[in-house]
Order: sequence, then C-alpha cells, then structure tokens
Amino acid sequence: MREFERARRDSAGTDHTEQRFPADFSLEEEVFASELRELFPLEAEILPPQFVQTVIEDERQSPTPPGFEQKLTYNVFSRLSLPRGPLFPHQSRTPWQNVRQTLSRASRPLSASLVAVALLMVFSVVVASPSFAAGVQLLLTHTGVRQVNHYPGEVSASLPKVAVKAETPNPTFPIQWLGAKADKYDFSGARVLPAQRWSNGSMVEIQYTIPGDTPGSGVLDIREFQVASDLAAVLQMVETGSATWLNVDGTPAVYVNGIWSDRAIHQQPMMDGPTWQFGIRSELMIERDGVVFWIVGDQRDGADEAELVKLASTLSVTSSRILHPHPVTLHVLGESFMQVFQKPHGRELYYLVPRGAALSSNTGFIVPSDDLSY
Repeated sequence: MREFERARRDSAGTDHTEQRFPADFSLEEEVFASELRELFPLEAEILPPQFVQTVIEDERQSPTPPGFEQKLTYNVFSRLSLPRGPLFPHQSRTPWQNVRQTLSRASRPLSASLVAVALLMVFSVVVASPSFAAGVQLLLTHTGVRQVNHYPGEVSASLPKVAVKAETPNPTFPIQWLGAKADKYDFSGARVLPAQRWSNGSMVEIQYTIPGDTPGSGVLDIREFQVASDLAAVLQMVETGSATWLNVDGTPAVYVNGIWSDRAIHQQPMMDGPTWQFGIRSELMIERDGVVFWIVGDQRDGADEAELVKLASTLSVTSSRILHPHPVTLHVLGESFMQVFQKPHGRELYYLVPRGAALSSNTGFIVPSDDLSY
C-alpha cells in the first residue's frame, strides 16, 4: 500500500527530494499536501478559498496593530535605560485647522452650504449688533426705536425747552418733499417748527391729505430734523414687537406699527398710563445725509409698511419757498397753517441718548413729546 501511494505521489509529479514536508507528516498528509499544491500553486498566486482570512486569523500571521512600532521602540529604549520621547507624538491643532480639514473632506455642495451659513451668521451679528448691545433697540445712525414691554413709569414730567428767537429761522439742511401730488395724497402745506431739546435747530413739518372722506384721518405727516449735537441719538420708545427692519432703496429704515394711546374710561380704569394700539397709526423712520425723516400715516387709509416705503423712495430736495407760499404777514401765515395742519393720532415717547454714552449703558432719559397729541 505504501509503495502504491508513493508511486501515486511520484506519478502526480511530486518530487520527494524537491518538496520537503515536516518530519511528523504521514504519507497520507504528504499526498494530500501534494494534491493541494497541484490544485493551488502558490507560485502562480492561485490561492485556496478563504486562504487570506485563515492566515490573518493566525495570531503569528496577523498584521501588527496600529502603534506597534512605537510601542516596541518605547519598550526597547525603556529596558536599555536610554532617553526616549513620548509614546505617541502630540500634534497641536487649532480649531480652525480642524474645521478646514473637515471642510476639505466634505463635498463641494456641503462646503458651500457651510460657508453660506457662516457668512449669514456673521452678517446677522453685524446688522443686529446695535440691537443686541442695547437689548431691545433698533438703531439707524442717529434715530431708531427702543422697544419696551409697557409704557414706562419714569417719564419726565416736562421736556426741557430750548431758547429760540421770536422768529423761527429756516432750517439749514435741504428740505425734501414728495411733490405736489404723491399717489392719492395732495400737498397740504409745510411749516417750520421751533427747535426742540432733541433737535439741532429748527424742524420742518410737511403734510399731505387725501381729498374727500376717508376711513381714517386722511393725513400723511413728515417731520425732518437733525439730532442735537450733544445727543448720540433720539429714539422713539415703542411696544416690543411693533418695530421691524427694512430698507428704502438700499437705505436702512425702521417701520413701526402702532402708537401709545390713552386708555378708554371703561377699559381697565384702575391702571395708569397709555397702552400700545396696533393697526391705526404707522410710521417709517429713515435717515439720509444726517437728516432724520419721520413719516407718519394712517393704516385705515392704506398707509401700511409697503405704502410708506413707496412714498419715502420718492423724496426729493425742494426749495424752502414751500414754507412761505403766500406773500402775507407771518401772523396771518401762522394762523392759516394752524387751521390746515392736523396732528397724527397718539402719543410719542422719546429716549434721548447723550453723546459719548453707550447704548447699552441705559444712561439716557425718557421724555414725552411737547405736544401730547403726537
């Protein structure tokens, strides 16, 4: 039997002198190994099924784990008492390097989206920084609003007056108007107002009216002035949530929905102070070349946010002669204008910020308007 098996092995082309087997191999194991070599010659890179997995599962054949060389070097140097460095080199990376590496691995659409979000966050902080700094303020350059939850109780009893001459001089800034006719409004008149505590010199008031009967007051009122030199800003105090940011032909502006209004006798008679009334009065605040424009309309007549923005975009410089349209005495002129001008609905409340004071410092003082009909 052994001779037959050896003859079989020799007939299969296995040379016993060329192919050496372990000494403990039996003849059957040698024949089986020879047949495997014929079926799967390793020199031709023809491997048996699951060969690589079988070899890897062998602990002596498995690949070295990560850091094996560093650990081996560390142990050798330690046993020889030689100076050695850290087991693993420490690589200090800044947060920005980590973000940049993450972005480099991301796809282009994802990277573009992340960059857009970052830019939007930066833009939001830049635009809203005055509001964040003051808590509830929307600030243009020298005007804007300060939002409060209710009518404040520390309002000054009276607004300090500014000494003015008997004859109020014309303002030094260019006067702007909407033209003789603006949309459904007709020019009604213009006048010079005395200097206020919060204005730098005289103010200008221009008024337009809607001909005929209207659901509301039918009045569009425009006040133009420069802020007093000792003030950083004059803000109107409004109800929280009533003011919004917008722009007029690229110029930042603030829109206010509502005004402070006295309580009716039958409504909460035990509570003092005006309440905020939405839906009747509307106001647009805008500033151009150091001149502040407060444009007040009546929402019942259609003077909403879009209408005021549309009208403000048509403001243009005009001559100061519109302040004195007729060659009559100043006394008669004043009487005729007092009959023409109508006061917008509600009360205005101002927050005056001294020059040099931070908006977040709350160092300003609160005053009502001179005329309580505002």
